[in-house]
This record gives sequence, C-alpha cells and structure tokens, in this order.
Amino acid sequence: MNVRFASLRRTLAVALPILALAGTPLFAADEKAESKPAVETKVPAKKAAADRKGPLPFYYGKVVAPDQKETIYGIQEKYAGEIAPLAAKIKELMAARDKEIEAVLSPEQLAKIKQLKADAAAKAAAGKKPAVKKPAEEPKAEKTAAGN
Repeated sequence: MNVRFASLRRTLAVALPILALAGTPLFAADEKAESKPAVETKVPAKKAAADRKGPLPFYYGKVVAPDQKETIYGIQEKYAGEIAPLAAKIKELMAARDKEIEAVLSPEQLAKIKQLKADAAAKAAAGKKPAVKKPAEEPKAEKTAAGN
C-alpha cells in the first residue's frame, strides 16, 4: 500500500470517530458551502439552554436526561471550533486524493465512471419517490366442493 494512503487511512481512522462522537456532520453536500472559505474558525455565540437543539451522538437521545443533554451540547460546542477545520482538511485531502486517482484513468474510464455515478444518482432519486400503488387484484372465486 502506498505510504501516503496508509497515512491518510490512519488519520481518518482517528478523525472520523471523533467527528461521529461530536455529532458533527462530516461533509456538507451543499454547494454553497464550497464557495465559502475552506476553514472557518469562528465559534457561534452560546445559545440559551432552551435554544440548544441538535444531534446528540447516536442512541444518546433515548438515554440521557435533559440536564445531561445540556452538558453534552456544551461539550460539543467546546470541540466544534477544533473539529471544523479538521473536517475541512479531511474534505480537502479526499478531493486531492480523488483528483490524483482520476489522473491515472483514461478519458474512456472517466466517462464510464461519470455515467455510473449518474445512473446511481438517478436510481437513488427514484428510490426516494413515493411508490406508486398498484391497483388491488380482485379476489379469485373460490372453488366449492359441489362445483368440482
């Protein structure tokens, strides 16, 4: 395995669980976010206890008490300023990695990958639409013992 990829894997192995525990989304799918500077170190102003809402780590919401939620939100806010630049750096590294990988491929391979991605996106979009209900079948007439 290439040394650079091994190093990246180790970095991701450490960073991803930290991001998951912090309840921070890893990547913004929003194109508007890409137009902003990659690193934002501005920490949002503290919210009043009643205004704090957001994701808790998985499964915590069903277990913790309201006062514990507030403590957890405080911990998440404490680490958010450090995690955001790391998440941006991971996104940047992954984009550089993908660009380097694409440079290895031929134009035909790139076109095929683009088509496969478009097909997968169309399939995913089709799966999210509400299913069209088929008309109910009419019940079949039952055979009676006398009718045989």
